[in-house]
Amino acid sequence: MARGITHFGGYVPRLRMARDTIFQAHAWLNPGLRGANSGIRAFGDWDEDPLTYAIEAVRDALPEPNRKAVERFNLCSTSFPFAYRQNASLAATALGLPRSVQCSDLSGSDNAALLALSQACRSPGSTSLIAASERVRTPAASMMEMRLGEGGAAIQVGDENAVAVLMGEGHVTDDFVDRFRSSADAFDYVWEERWIRDEGYSRLALEASQKALSDAGLESRQINHFIAPTYLPKAQQQIARKLGIDSGSISDHLMDTCGYVGAAHGLLVLATVLETAEPGDRILVVQMGQGATALVFQVTEVINDVRPARGVAEWLRRGDLQKDYLKLAVFNRVLDWDRGMRGERDTKTALSALHRESDVVTGLIAGKCRKTGLVQFPPTRLSVSSNETALDQFEPYPLSERPARVVSYSADRLSFSLHPPSYVGLVDFEGGGRMPVQFTDIRADGIETGDRMRMVFRVKDYDEQRGFRRYFWKAQPDTRSQSSEEETTCREG
Repeated sequence: MARGITHFGGYVPRLRMARDTIFQAHAWLNPGLRGANSGIRAFGDWDEDPLTYAIEAVRDALPEPNRKAVERFNLCSTSFPFAYRQNASLAATALGLPRSVQCSDLSGSDNAALLALSQACRSPGSTSLIAASERVRTPAASMMEMRLGEGGAAIQVGDENAVAVLMGEGHVTDDFVDRFRSSADAFDYVWEERWIRDEGYSRLALEASQKALSDAGLESRQINHFIAPTYLPKAQQQIARKLGIDSGSISDHLMDTCGYVGAAHGLLVLATVLETAEPGDRILVVQMGQGATALVFQVTEVINDVRPARGVAEWLRRGDLQKDYLKLAVFNRVLDWDRGMRGERDTKTALSALHRESDVVTGLIAGKCRKTGLVQFPPTRLSVSSNETALDQFEPYPLSERPARVVSYSADRLSFSLHPPSYVGLVDFEGGGRMPVQFTDIRADGIETGDRMRMVFRVKDYDEQRGFRRYFWKAQPDTRSQSSEEETTCREG
């Protein structure tokens, strides 16, 4: 069996904003934004970041049992939450990857994920998982605020049952700087667009694509799906025209429904294409980043048997359209605001305790009694059952992938919250287990007792004094349990 992509998936956060809403907020200051005010961009809630995006993308791509086979895990982003703390190892713990997995963080350019995918395809004998995600901060009233989006994608590579095999690749290394950000800066500095398009994307992406086609022994007319992610309007069409690729083969680059997602964008569109691809289809994907990387894949018959848990198409359908620009500004930390006395608290984390309880806190591992089947969270040495007094009779019992239902809830507007009201309550898990939770991604119409929930890994709180963020699992409404009308409508809330 040829080596190639065995599983794929993605994630797009629920919140959306029409670009015209952003433009209307800044029209008095920068009327030039009018030229980019069409379409919708995605953005995350206050408790989401590139790490949580990547975890959701992997959960979409890879069923829990398959994660035990992963030997190498590459996490790719230019907006990692931690500069010094391996982000991939934290994600691996949350995902339940084996302790023997080799983890690495890859950053520095937008083609980091495509390079990782290329290397994985050329490393036979191992099962590799590549995840990429972005939440790049942008200055208010900037063109990048209009064009960028947020989200993640994940792809597994293995030697058997590939849905798409690598036919050829092309690489160009060139220190072409379209934008940059130093370690001391919060925002990218972006260079002139026409220069980037004409001297960068058109030249470097063209060269890498030609090399990949030559390596695959193909002509451009044999490509069924062409992917060239960019935040520049019409750049993808310009590259395709120079390559001689038919306009009907240009894939939707998601700019009108999501926005440009940096290092994750190539994998995100690739996952979207694979959701509807047919056996025999040929895909050319090229992405820039101090040069360019281009890969050619051919879809196999296995594609008929492999689908993501939800898929990018469903994540896009579940959008919740926001009408207040300030929500985007606050959640992306562009606007500083008064948090009041209830927000004045020290959230220092005891790193030793966090390490001791990492399976419980990060992995959401409960305990199940070997004798009674009772599930306890958090797990303890002694059963809460009055009929059992023996010690250490519990076995690990993961809860993160188990469906749950709301037992009780409260919407609190008095306690401090970055997204009031704060929903808290109890959930019961399918198969046993009850735990107190914070709810997240609650729409304007709220929740009800008995609603189906799924657990998601999110930011619990920020330690502003030390620059540390804590994560935990929260309960999110399971959109798959809603009506088909709700699933296909971008609702306002």
